[in-house]
Amino acid sequence: MDGHPDEVTPPADGAGAHRPSADDAAVRSSPALRTHWIFPDGRNDDDVIVALPTRQPGDRGRMNHMDRWSPLLGVLVAACGRLGFEARVDGIPVDGTPVDATRDTAGDAVLLGPWGAPQPLTALNSVNDDSDPELRGDGLELVFHSSRPGGAGGYDLYRSVRASLADAFSTPVPMTTVNTTADELGPSLSADGLIMYFSNGQDIVFATRTSLTASFTGASPLPALSSADVDTTPELSRDGLVAMVTRGTVGTRDMWIYQRAVEGPPNTGWSTATRVAELASAVTDCSPDLDQHGLTVYFHSDRMGTTDDIFIATRAAASDPFGPPTVVDVVSSSMDEGDPTLTADQRTIVFHRQLDLYMAIR
Repeated sequence: MDGHPDEVTPPADGAGAHRPSADDAAVRSSPALRTHWIFPDGRNDDDVIVALPTRQPGDRGRMNHMDRWSPLLGVLVAACGRLGFEARVDGIPVDGTPVDATRDTAGDAVLLGPWGAPQPLTALNSVNDDSDPELRGDGLELVFHSSRPGGAGGYDLYRSVRASLADAFSTPVPMTTVNTTADELGPSLSADGLIMYFSNGQDIVFATRTSLTASFTGASPLPALSSADVDTTPELSRDGLVAMVTRGTVGTRDMWIYQRAVEGPPNTGWSTATRVAELASAVTDCSPDLDQHGLTVYFHSDRMGTTDDIFIATRAAASDPFGPPTVVDVVSSSMDEGDPTLTADQRTIVFHRQLDLYMAIR
């Protein structure tokens, strides 16, 4: 509408709204629901503010704490004279509507609340190494690499699908049109699901398909995202303007970032890579997963000790450095966890734990 992330639909005549005075500093500096009102005669009013109680740890940005939200409901009902309104807190509807996949999610990671307990994806796991999963944005397709027998040799890529988010994933099948006797590692899907980026153990390559049900074919080199070093786990933001790869050998791996002005074919428009120094440590930092515009990144690192943990870092704009990374609670444990991948709405995460695949939701 006008760029305000938080909107409330007013009563037909706009009557009864409480408008804090311009010098009411206490109200204007408090957490608030900023509203945008559109009246039948076309007038706009962007100044109606309803002060909110301070968000407490664990609040999910929606009306799931009724003891805290009931006073707000009373104010809105009394002021608006009706029950039919929409309220958003930091852009997220308080009725629990899923986050818009096109929105930046640097703030959504906090507002969506804590992760549920991770559950093993038993239908996908084997006694071998099953890791580096990648979820399609809608959560209905999962690709990963595995060293299980039955493939073409070495590490191969496998694919599993499900009909809905409520369904279990199918038994994974090898992606025979891209697997070779060499290694295929760390797959990543484009936002439309028609390009798959992965590593051949040395460089970044990509394959394409014509539809979501078709097979990927070919493994074309991607020199724009490759180097003379070992390059693995390629990841693109969903708008296709930011790319990150893991570069280096075991024990000394870091994440590197590329940017481009417009989305285009896989090999075009990319800047020179720069090391993401603000997320680097003296040990391994790898396997990035980016959101819509590359403002939120999940990755894993063993900087906390002898095991890998999953971390999150955010930034305000693609031109800014990332802020300090923090451990993702619940998902991380005393065991090895890594290779995080999230759906576009940031509500489902799949990762490996001790080389088995696990999933958590929120």
